[in-house]
Amino acid sequence: MKRFVTLLILLSILIPVNAAPLVPQITETRVIAVVIEPCWLYRDRGLYVKAGELTVGERVEILKDYSESRYFVRSMKTDKSGWVRRESIDIPSDTPADETRLTAVQLEEYANNTGFSSATEYFILTDIGRQLVYVFSGTSRNWSLVKTMSCSTGKNTSPTTRGLFKTSERGDWFYSERLGSGGRYWIRFNESYLFHSIPTDRYKKIINDTIGERCSNGCVRLSIKDAEWLYKTIPDGTSVFIT
Repeated sequence: MKRFVTLLILLSILIPVNAAPLVPQITETRVIAVVIEPCWLYRDRGLYVKAGELTVGERVEILKDYSESRYFVRSMKTDKSGWVRRESIDIPSDTPADETRLTAVQLEEYANNTGFSSATEYFILTDIGRQLVYVFSGTSRNWSLVKTMSCSTGKNTSPTTRGLFKTSERGDWFYSERLGSGGRYWIRFNESYLFHSIPTDRYKKIINDTIGERCSNGCVRLSIKDAEWLYKTIPDGTSVFIT
């Protein structure tokens, strides 16, 4: 019994009860919909070339959307992917952001242990679950956190694409007639998906200043101040990981 008590004392010294774990809880934030009617998967967004069938009750991961009317999905049952019509799937409601915050040590442990690399001195991690963007500087396995920013990613009906990308084109303002909104200080990271400011109208006036919840059309929205900082700081070719 004395040896057991001594061991517990030693463990309490080596591993303090209130110590934060070194392995952070950054998890995948996937949007899983349910098929509500028998339907086809299509290879193309125009829904002309069939790629397979989906059955009622089948679960599919939404990978991206087009105007919230067509969705590129992956079947959880067969692993096949393709486009489906909006009316064929039931998309879950948006959930609130996770309010737990990770320390700089935890975030750096994650970035370094995962082995992320970048062609520039910066690396960007977007945590959809927490609605936060983390910017690191350094090199592979030697990243240091330099900035944390609140963001708003895509709604479940227009989710932000997940994966590893690179920043490319940029501009100080854009406007989309199709979406009916634009934004300042944009940086492209995957096709039509951008980092940019809270949305503006065609006259560059802010139309929605919401930050910290899923409410965008798929882009990652930031405050004007943070979008400008990212625009002026991050060079093209910077690695971006969306999870």
